[in-house]
Amino acid sequence: MSEFESDLETARSLLNRDDLDGFFVGVVDDEELDYVLSHEFEDAETTGMRALSLLAAHLESFSTQADVPPEQVAEDVVRLLDAQPGDE
Repeated sequence: MSEFESDLETARSLLNRDDLDGFFVGVVDDEELDYVLSHEFEDAETTGMRALSLLAAHLESFSTQADVPPEQVAEDVVRLLDAQPGDE
């Protein structure tokens, strides 16, 4: 089993749980990158804190893979978001 196949199997087993209350997933298909964020919480404060925790973990993962500081990844994300066309 390749490292990718092992990671995919681990991700599938983590998502296949009844007690799961939130997840953030990035999927790469050829050159397309899609994200899924899902959560089901009781109150707005918990929702916000869990979403921030998921985002922080995602940024840390990207920074580790790219061997750059997490701050650089966060700055790049903000720059990419700012470059997106706004709703008119």
